Amino acid sequence: MNENINEEQKLSKTKAGEEIKNGYGKKSVHIKRIENEVLELKLILEKMREDMKKMARVQEIDRTTAKIKQEETPIKKLEKTRNNTPIPEDYRKAVDLILNQEFGIMIEPRSDTPEFNFVIVVPEKYSDLDLNEKRMHKVDLRSKNVSYAEKTGGVKAWAEKVYNSFNMETKAQIAADRKLS
Repeated sequence: MNENINEEQKLSKTKAGEEIKNGYGKKSVHIKRIENEVLELKLILEKMREDMKKMARVQEIDRTTAKIKQEETPIKKLEKTRNNTPIPEDYRKAVDLILNQEFGIMIEPRSDTPEFNFVIVVPEKYSDLDLNEKRMHKVDLRSKNVSYAEKTGGVKAWAEKVYNSFNMETKAQIAADRKLS
């Protein structure tokens, strides 16, 4: 045992021994630093993965919400897709002034007479359909055949008639929303 201690003491006293001892010490400190940095990077990476998963969930929710919003607006969807007949701007303005911009419109030309079926699509919040009618029709449509000779006058008359068909509270809400839009 004494011999081992003496050898160790001799080795530590020599310059070479000190360099070896310090070198190993430095390496172990560096290795520990690197291991700590690796652990920190692993933690950061794991946090980033969690954040990316959260972002993916948020994006999926955003896509789902956008899809639902599109489905909630059948009025504009119907107005654009029911047929390819363009809607004259003065018809749209007449409905916007008498009712408001939330109401949709459609025009279906008639082939047998010189008139068109003018349809006003009532938004859900103004609709006075009862539960059975809502199940059956899904959307509140108010239509009238308007002759081409009547043009904007016929559209205005129908929009006024639709407006007058609502109760006082609904009329007030339509008018209030008209001012906002």
